[in-house]
Amino acid sequence: MNGPRIDGAVARFAQEAGTPLEERAGRVEFGDPEVRHTVSREGEDVVVTRSSRGREQVELRTDHAGAADRYLLHLLGSSWRSARSLPNALFDDLPPLGEGFSTTRPERARVTLHWREGGRGFSAARLRPDEEKVLAHLLRHATSEIEDAYRDTSGRRPLPLPTPPGR
Repeated sequence: MNGPRIDGAVARFAQEAGTPLEERAGRVEFGDPEVRHTVSREGEDVVVTRSSRGREQVELRTDHAGAADRYLLHLLGSSWRSARSLPNALFDDLPPLGEGFSTTRPERARVTLHWREGGRGFSAARLRPDEEKVLAHLLRHATSEIEDAYRDTSGRRPLPLPTPPGR
């Protein structure tokens, strides 16, 4: 089994956050003893699983490596800010998904985000409600912009929001 490929910038950001990535048996793990995340490959998909108190929950399954990297940066961003006693950078008032994104809800409690890039369709499944808005927003930005936003100590919005049409 081939393990997941984690972008080097994501691995460095995890180290800075005090949450180094550990490779084990074709998987990548990070977190603390109480809450751990595991990144694995299943076929062409990258799968992020959260383990807490002996219970595992798939939080993301995607066929787009860039979406997985952005999702991981979002998870690690809170740890990075917390390690520096900075307030968490929250996405509490994101606009609707915007052009090029759609969702389905195959499970009552989980959402799947769909989009096209380079003429190919992609998806990110098993997202909690409203996380699809965060991921769609993150997909509009380079990973370096996401890192810079979490590192920003000025307290500004983590990333610029897209301007709604007509403004």
